[in-house]
Amino acid sequence: MAQTKYTFPEENVFKAREALDTDFDIDVHDPKLYTDLDAIRILSEETDYKENLYFMLNIDPNTKALDTTANDYSKILFLGNRGCGKTTELRRIHHFLNDPKRYFAILIETEKELEVNKMHAEDFFIIMVIKIIRQLKEVGLDHATDSFDDLLKDWLSEKEVQEEITNTKGVEGSSTLKVDTDGNFLMKALSVFKFEAEIKGTLARESKATTTIRTQIKKNLGDFITKFNNALAEVREQCAEAGKGHDLLFIIDGTEKTTFEFYEEVFQKNGHILRSLNVNLVTTLRLDAFYKLEGKPNLDFYQSVFVPMVTVTDKNKAVLSQIVTKRVNASTFFDTDALDYFVKMSGGSLRQLLRLANQALLFSRGQKVDIDRAKKTVATEGERLYHALSPEQKEIVKNDTWKDNWSHPDVSLMLYAMALLKYNGNAQVNPLIQSYFPK
Repeated sequence: MAQTKYTFPEENVFKAREALDTDFDIDVHDPKLYTDLDAIRILSEETDYKENLYFMLNIDPNTKALDTTANDYSKILFLGNRGCGKTTELRRIHHFLNDPKRYFAILIETEKELEVNKMHAEDFFIIMVIKIIRQLKEVGLDHATDSFDDLLKDWLSEKEVQEEITNTKGVEGSSTLKVDTDGNFLMKALSVFKFEAEIKGTLARESKATTTIRTQIKKNLGDFITKFNNALAEVREQCAEAGKGHDLLFIIDGTEKTTFEFYEEVFQKNGHILRSLNVNLVTTLRLDAFYKLEGKPNLDFYQSVFVPMVTVTDKNKAVLSQIVTKRVNASTFFDTDALDYFVKMSGGSLRQLLRLANQALLFSRGQKVDIDRAKKTVATEGERLYHALSPEQKEIVKNDTWKDNWSHPDVSLMLYAMALLKYNGNAQVNPLIQSYFPK
């Protein structure tokens, strides 16, 4: 099927609905669709999340360079409400940091690379190895990938893995893959995962190879960390010599759809393992998981950066509306008061604003959305969110007992479900359901 082409702001109603989908990737289609919200998001120096993050990573505020590498490797949690724009901002942070004057930075978007609802704790480490190998090849540092040979030998030592490599359909040179020969371990490892096209499907299939490698990592986690750290030390030196960055940095995004058990396994039970990785790491964490795990062993080791939600005001609603108007021709699809109403009822959540506009076009079947249709759309979305709450959660909201009680399981889940929205130092019930809880 031919790739759909868009003309922004889109005037075709079917393409407009696609462009307003919450999963529509603006970086793939047109980076100019990005709306910089920092002017209305950052209210003070304390809430300047980007500058805070850069300083944690030793980026000099004046030179904007990594002039002094740290002896201790930073482990940073990148936090914020669902729908506040974390992924978009993290991509831009990666673009800034992945620079010869700063870092050799590897961005891992787990939702693209893995089947997150089937993600194992060991996959967190597997994808780090595979992605850094790939990026080294992309920048012409193929020789640096030899540093991972000891690690890859362990992965390829089991008979089941060797057989799967040999029988992998379409693997060039598969007949020559012999694990007892010297060299070319990189090609063998990439063959296991068929990374270029099918790593998500391969890991999700629970094949013999992936199951064996996961088990091997789990049983010998200390040995894995030692060999990974040794490889990272060699790669760090080679990247610096080649002018590709003064240090290494992993940025891991998109794990919000994984289970709480995954977070507990990776960040709390095995938090000391991440801590022992000799590499700088910025990773997202589900906000409900953060509050559930806050104060428990290992989590307090991480530094935290919060992406502030945008508070909707008359002054900034024009900026927020650009989330919609850059994607679709607003005059074609929305009356001005209808779009203003969506901005107001979004609560500053970019995800919610897109969802409202998208659903309104569906309900109107392409007809221009007026204020009545906008209110019906909001009522429908509010009813859906309200009925998703448990009786216990409804009582919590009704009695205002959620305030300053974020670690309570029902409260943290409402935060994740966006029934509650957290801003700079305060919070509120989602505007979509406020009418169900009159004061």
